[in-house]
Amino acid sequence: MRRGWLIFVLAAAPVFGGSRPEVLVWWPEADLRAVGLLKQIAADTLLTPLESIRTAEFASRCRETGLAVIGTVRGGVALPGAIERAGHLQLRGVAIEEPEDAGQMATLARLNPGLRVMAFLKTGQMAWDVSPAEAVVRGGNWPGIHAVDVGSAGASEKPWVDANAYLYAYLRGMYPNRPALAGYRPDKDSGVAPERGVPHSSVEMGIAEARAAGGNWIISLPDLYREGLLKGDARATAAWNRLARTLDLLAAHQKTLDGATAATTAIIGRDWDQAYELLNMSYRNNLFPKVIHEDRIGALAGSGLRVVAAASVSPKRDGQSHLLGFAKAGGTLVLAPIETAGERWWSPAAPAKPPAEKDQHWQGLGAGSVLVNLDPVIDPGEFALDLIDALRARHRDLRIWNAPAVLGMVHHIDRKRSLLTLINYGGAHRDIVMVRVAGTYGKAVLRRPGLPPAAMEAKSREGATDLTFQVLEGVALIELERGG
Repeated sequence: MRRGWLIFVLAAAPVFGGSRPEVLVWWPEADLRAVGLLKQIAADTLLTPLESIRTAEFASRCRETGLAVIGTVRGGVALPGAIERAGHLQLRGVAIEEPEDAGQMATLARLNPGLRVMAFLKTGQMAWDVSPAEAVVRGGNWPGIHAVDVGSAGASEKPWVDANAYLYAYLRGMYPNRPALAGYRPDKDSGVAPERGVPHSSVEMGIAEARAAGGNWIISLPDLYREGLLKGDARATAAWNRLARTLDLLAAHQKTLDGATAATTAIIGRDWDQAYELLNMSYRNNLFPKVIHEDRIGALAGSGLRVVAAASVSPKRDGQSHLLGFAKAGGTLVLAPIETAGERWWSPAAPAKPPAEKDQHWQGLGAGSVLVNLDPVIDPGEFALDLIDALRARHRDLRIWNAPAVLGMVHHIDRKRSLLTLINYGGAHRDIVMVRVAGTYGKAVLRRPGLPPAAMEAKSREGATDLTFQVLEGVALIELERGG
């Protein structure tokens, strides 16, 4: 490796340090007009193409406002020169887009300990170990809704919600030793065709779902939004101000959001291809399951989980034992094989019935039960409904009525308090929203960006609590407390 790669750059505050998450923003060119705007949302780091930074003055002006600059470059043979240029311009670091090799990214970061190195990975590269470089997942869905095409079949008649909380859940479960950081942008890769316009509020959804799921997102603005801000457009400015208030609200609760969700469901993960649709459809049904790597299945009995799904995975022998032990102790397993034919690892404990009878069947196992699917999962939407059936509808962790574009998650603050996060992926919802969350709570406080806290009526019944409210725009947090 060339000695030119060994460049020491001024250090900045540690990433993800403290209780306030880092605010990162992508901007398509080095434009000093953006600096004041980014200060308004308390941004920490600006990512912009290295080639657009002409002089060291740009990074210097940014540092004066507390903004670190990272230059983005394409992977390949030009990297040594890019590293040298980053040092000359006094940048905080470099972000490599389309890297060619995981080892190259890791070596680059090791040789330049004063340089922050980020590697943008496609979904097929998620498993790359680029440490001590930072992994950023380039894949993601631009958040919002698509109207259902009534002329074609779909998973439901509800609006199709594009969301990413499941992506962060996957990253946290499969790669617990690195931040769950995404860097998708409003382009065709995230489902935004050149001719498609997306609302300014979709940016607020993107950061809200990331933070609510314990991850982070490199904020990126659609062209019209960004251009409107630079021109002082009223709608763009109002959306930007609301984004700042949303960031403040989320930061105030980030310690809770960074913890595990209160989900009583879990999905065993093998890789992205196996897990992503199972997770996506589960999150669209407000299940927000935890993710457990198939090679790291520990004792599940007594964990608080009620349903564990192991579909298209091949756990190690001790993992198999923990899964079956979970059912024997009173839990529910939902199983599906990798291949249509062949031996199932669970067969000695839960033998399959003849395929001619039905494609799935329930079976008791110890104090619990097992739902055995005889064939691999074909329809992830149906599989998510199987998980709901396994929970028994009355006892689901979270149910939302009359708001099909609203998705939520629940976290426990402590033994007495919980936090419910609701995100509206559609426009302002002005009908009554009805929510039922597991647990008996006597107090509820609604918190929304820029508005004072508002007490809500909490009605407890049969081990759950019902909440109703009207008008939900963007994100809302509801603090729940047990007792009267």
